[in-house]
Amino acid sequence: MAGYPILSRAGSPINEKRKEFVEIKLHTLCEGIRFSEPALKQLHTSNTRFVNGLYNFNDKTQYQIPHEYFFPDNTIVKITFNSKSRFNIGLSDDAFVLFEGKRPISEVFFPEKPNFYSKKTRDGVDMSKIIQVIGRDCIKIYPLNFCLYEQKRENCKFCDIKSGRTTNTFVFSKKTRQILEACREANMDGLLGPLLVASGVYGTDCRGAKVMSDIVLGIKAISKKDIVKGSVSIVPPRKDLYVELLKKSGIEYLTYNLEVYDPFIFERMCPGKASDTGRDGYFRAFEVGVQLFGKGKVRSNFVAGLEPLGSLFEGFYKLAEMGVVPTATILNIGKESEIKHLVKKPEINYFRQVFVELSKIYRKFDFKPPWDMFCESHSLDAEGQFLE
Repeated sequence: MAGYPILSRAGSPINEKRKEFVEIKLHTLCEGIRFSEPALKQLHTSNTRFVNGLYNFNDKTQYQIPHEYFFPDNTIVKITFNSKSRFNIGLSDDAFVLFEGKRPISEVFFPEKPNFYSKKTRDGVDMSKIIQVIGRDCIKIYPLNFCLYEQKRENCKFCDIKSGRTTNTFVFSKKTRQILEACREANMDGLLGPLLVASGVYGTDCRGAKVMSDIVLGIKAISKKDIVKGSVSIVPPRKDLYVELLKKSGIEYLTYNLEVYDPFIFERMCPGKASDTGRDGYFRAFEVGVQLFGKGKVRSNFVAGLEPLGSLFEGFYKLAEMGVVPTATILNIGKESEIKHLVKKPEINYFRQVFVELSKIYRKFDFKPPWDMFCESHSLDAEGQFLE
């Protein structure tokens, strides 16, 4: 079997091959991807990383599916398995190759399982169930696989948090001690890179800020850095002192995900957020966040595909003018989410325009995408310029 290239942050030049890979990334993120059975069988005899995080968007298959694949130039792509996709990863001369129909596109690779995935916490839990690696070295941390809005039956209509509970990596609630144990081992492996700390909504005034702050402080001690690269993603706490707590923890970015800009679609798609914090509450939180973290250090994600491009772009510019970095993810219509009964997924040109517009905004406002190309497997925030 072909060896695995080592992901490097050296980057890749803008050339036609790079543009082709990003174009294919857009298509497979929108359409999903399938595997030949021989390819899946061979993957399961390799040292491939299979663990997913909070969500599981994969179609039914008897095999575990890797979280992502990458091209020879390090373009990383999240895998959403779709048994009907025209894109297929198969074998050719013992190498993994991505095909469009029968046309071979490129050899592809899969990240190797890190050493710490084979270890357990002191209380016997697999570390791979506590934290997950994506991309080159980005660490995803989900302290709580639960959302207050789900309990109140006001969950976001596109959310598929239930899907993660169907995997064998599911742990409902992780202890801070367990998370830090796993992070120490990830650091020993050289994999304690940018962090994404997120979860469902806590039913406390701090909205989980205390837990997340403790996690970041612990990781800061492990990494011995004043600023911890990455982001804490949270619903705005009820009191500003909890935002100050997050700032003091040393996390680089603060994330409040508005998800939808149009006020009527926001209420329909995010009933819990609408009734709890409210749209106006989010904009107040953005102002406070920018005051504390600085321009370009607060971000908000939008789920592209829920609203017309006109209102979505209006939201991008509104936030950018406030000093907030807008980002976007492609709408996934999961098995358990209610969205499949409410929205028809747009055509691919809609999503291409989304990421091209974000690229223009980043240049205009001198923003950097919160995640670089070596972590951003599920979006094209950092790659919109290749689609222009």
